[in-house]
Amino acid sequence: MTADAMTGLGGLFLLVSLLLLRMPAALGLLLVGFALMLLSGAPVGGIPAVMLAALDRQDVLAIPLFLFFSHVMVKGAAADTLLRFSQALVGHWPGGLLLASVAASVLLGFVTTSGVAATAALAALAMPGLLAAGYPRWLVLGLMAGSGTLTLLLPPSMPLMMLGLVMDQPAGDLLIAGAYPGLLLSVLLLGIAMGLGARNGRRSRKMPAARRREALVMGVPLLLLLGVLAS
Repeated sequence: MTADAMTGLGGLFLLVSLLLLRMPAALGLLLVGFALMLLSGAPVGGIPAVMLAALDRQDVLAIPLFLFFSHVMVKGAAADTLLRFSQALVGHWPGGLLLASVAASVLLGFVTTSGVAATAALAALAMPGLLAAGYPRWLVLGLMAGSGTLTLLLPPSMPLMMLGLVMDQPAGDLLIAGAYPGLLLSVLLLGIAMGLGARNGRRSRKMPAARRREALVMGVPLLLLLGVLAS
């Protein structure tokens, strides 16, 4: 076994040992990497320059900003606002409640980067009303889970941005490449929600005019933010 292989196995053993000692993974990776650099004789003094050069990219700077924006949207009233906005538009259609929930989930995917958090926030608001309207539980859970995973494809997709960072590819090209299948799947899920929702649930009454205007007005700022992100 070569010296490089022995060094690699030693670093792996050290990392596993640190993780078993309940050391945070980030700190363990930092210590093991620093130790391997010292053993290999690499110039340690050049680390800050390499780190600054790696951070001097627009996509790297955009990642924490998108994460902060997503956190604000999920913790705020974005899910409730988009759900009311969607219900004001299509809630009175056949299968409208289910269609509005899926549409709100898709719109929320455009303004958040965490599909799990967005789906959990929206499902907590929409599921009681959907089940009370007579929609089968399997249908509600399937469509809510399916529409929530579209966050992986719809911009700003954090996995695609990280993939572009790792592969040294333009994040914008990857986001555009993910937007087309994401939109196609969104239309497919909306069609399924309309078809199955009309067969399995009760048709809802049209929202009163005053509440409808209020919901539409409240949804406009989020649509403006969606346009800013799309630009």
